[in-house]
Amino acid sequence: MAPGAEQLERLTTDERDAQDFVDYMPLWIRQASYAGGEARINRRIKDHLVRDWQVPRLPGRGRRSGRERYASGIPWSKDARHLLLSPGPDDKLAGRLVFEHVRPLKNTVAELRASYVDGEGRDAASMLALLRRLHTGWCFAVVSKRDRVPRAFADGTDPVTKFAEVDGGAAGFLILADDPRFGDRDW
Repeated sequence: MAPGAEQLERLTTDERDAQDFVDYMPLWIRQASYAGGEARINRRIKDHLVRDWQVPRLPGRGRRSGRERYASGIPWSKDARHLLLSPGPDDKLAGRLVFEHVRPLKNTVAELRASYVDGEGRDAASMLALLRRLHTGWCFAVVSKRDRVPRAFADGTDPVTKFAEVDGGAAGFLILADDPRFGDRDW
């Protein structure tokens, strides 16, 4: 994945969906001032971001039958691809694959919220630009439970750097649809 590339697909509903954020953000920001509202509001923003922006735009979501549960158009670790594409007779995937936000979701929510408070994203066009900027670069990956990277790093290392170390380096990751075994499967 190219460092400056958007990881999410563009949809015909992008502007309308960005407008939803413009409509909801003032309400969410106002509600955050209520007692105990801060965490609840971040959760609302996160839920809306994931459900209504990220999931519909994940590349490769169209092929969801058979054993493929995750998007085929995002990077998968070598171990995760092996679990899906070369399973043993008793291999069960339940609980063994993890969809990860390489850039922690709480950071994306915090940046979205801070940018809005600072005056960015106050109309559909600028919100759309903000959402696209926040989803540029390596945002998502599928890893195995063995690959899973802790959310917080005591040494302060950037999460993208930590993910690049999984499987012996970024070369261990590959877009699932680019794995030659992917096309051989009858989904």
